[in-house]
Amino acid sequence: MSKDLKTIVRDRATEIALSYESRFSNRFPVLIDKKGVGYDIKSENKREQRYIEVKGVSEDWKSYIWQSLYASEVKCLQENPDKFYLYIVYFDLKGKERTEKEIKEAPYNLYIISGKELLNKNEFKIQPDSFSLTPISRRKLDKYKASTEPNHLPSFVSTEEKIDKKTMEYVAEHHPRAYKQFTKTVNCKHQWELIESGKSVYGENNGYLGIISDFRCKKCGRGFREFLDGYNF
Repeated sequence: MSKDLKTIVRDRATEIALSYESRFSNRFPVLIDKKGVGYDIKSENKREQRYIEVKGVSEDWKSYIWQSLYASEVKCLQENPDKFYLYIVYFDLKGKERTEKEIKEAPYNLYIISGKELLNKNEFKIQPDSFSLTPISRRKLDKYKASTEPNHLPSFVSTEEKIDKKTMEYVAEHHPRAYKQFTKTVNCKHQWELIESGKSVYGENNGYLGIISDFRCKKCGRGFREFLDGYNF
């Protein structure tokens, strides 16, 4: 492999977080390629600004009981509790080899925890000696799981006209690359192709069986996920 495992997991997790912000929020994300700022992505619109720190995880739930944090990330969290967000991307490898191919194709869950929740001592503890976040478990993170079901898509994703003019002007001026990609996606005459499909268990207490299918446009790269519950197949 040309990349080490840690880099592969980090890059894939960042890609997923950027995709989520682009597809499932009304914010416009920009990757921050600068060390020491305490976050990986700045995502904003005229009403909200998020400093997003992304963590990719590929280990088993039994051993994943704490999450490391760098001093710069903790500092950013403490100085910007209303803006800081921790996005944890958990890759479910289920005993598969941790190779670049397996990680890129692995199913995943995205968990989003706000700065206020991170600083809530009834929820988490930040250990000052090692800057680790505890406790971490599947049950603990379930309450922060991000939904990527189609019925949760905000109205703005389907058409540019549904975004007010001032927001579009702001994005065009301050984030020209994001604006260009967004308008390309909106105006595209999509040619969908099936990327992956398989049975999956989802929902509270993992109680529902269904088929999840991921589609992607061959022309602009936009994707969406379709779910068929277990009662229909």
